[in-house]
Amino acid sequence: MLYAADTDEFVALHAIAGMPSLPHSLIPGLLDWLRQDDLHAAAAAQLLMRHEAVRPLLAAVHDGGRGRLWALRALGDLPREVVQRDGGELLTDEIEQDLEPIWIGRVDWLRGDGAEGLAALDVQKVRFNPLVT
Repeated sequence: MLYAADTDEFVALHAIAGMPSLPHSLIPGLLDWLRQDDLHAAAAAQLLMRHEAVRPLLAAVHDGGRGRLWALRALGDLPREVVQRDGGELLTDEIEQDLEPIWIGRVDWLRGDGAEGLAALDVQKVRFNPLVT
């Protein structure tokens, strides 16, 4: 059974997946959504990120508040090269430093196959010291 929140999420997913391009006229509304509740902010950030709307996301970072965090998260999901190419004067050194921990996660080999290998080894390790009686 779908609840109201589930329905909202279901509609948001369809809107995100079904939008082949991002009309410029929607950007102000999406930036407003970034300042609303997490459901709206997540949908707006995902839409802006999927359409590589770097400059609007950077504008949201500059606006501050919780929308700044959603915008940073979305920018971090984009390749560094895309953000640097399209960011222009809105991409400051401070914002790049804020994005660095997210971007470094994209190349962290211990998050992909390495994480699975570590998990497999972790369950196989000896859980006690056999030399201590």
